[in-house]
Amino acid sequence: MAAAEAAGQDLPEIQDRLSLDNEFAFVKQMQVYRDGGDDWIRPQHRFHVRLFFLQHKNPASEILRREEGGSLGAALAEVRKLREDGGDVYFEEASINALGYQLLNTSRIADAIAVFRLNVEAFPASANVYDSLGEAYMKNGDAENAVANYERSLELNPGNENAQQMLETLRAGDAERQ
Repeated sequence: MAAAEAAGQDLPEIQDRLSLDNEFAFVKQMQVYRDGGDDWIRPQHRFHVRLFFLQHKNPASEILRREEGGSLGAALAEVRKLREDGGDVYFEEASINALGYQLLNTSRIADAIAVFRLNVEAFPASANVYDSLGEAYMKNGDAENAVANYERSLELNPGNENAQQMLETLRAGDAERQ
């Protein structure tokens, strides 16, 4: 695990590298495998490798939650520095997004935007993170940034109906103001 991380591999790459055919071949000898096959074992395998991987990491969302009542800016800087320095920090898209929505739903819109922006930095290929950031900008009254993020979300996932609807709403509002 440590060697894979040192080589710059992230969790999905490590999960793929620790194959069922090699390191976990013993599982194929178990009755439960013979009953369920690959469809049963693959999610179990990924789950257990993930748990092992995370036990040595500090989830970024937990660092941010610790500082939520104080200085979220300091916590964001700490997480970015740990990431930049290759520190023991782990980014999980769903957890960071959940924190962003918690902040958004408690009217801490600027903080929510900052958390969603961190998620965009960590997961630039995820349509969901751009959709969430677009929503935060929209709630902040920043239509230009909302549109840009919803458009990026649609580029990554053309089937994102929420982004399509929000863009229609934002553009209709823009047309009304003109």
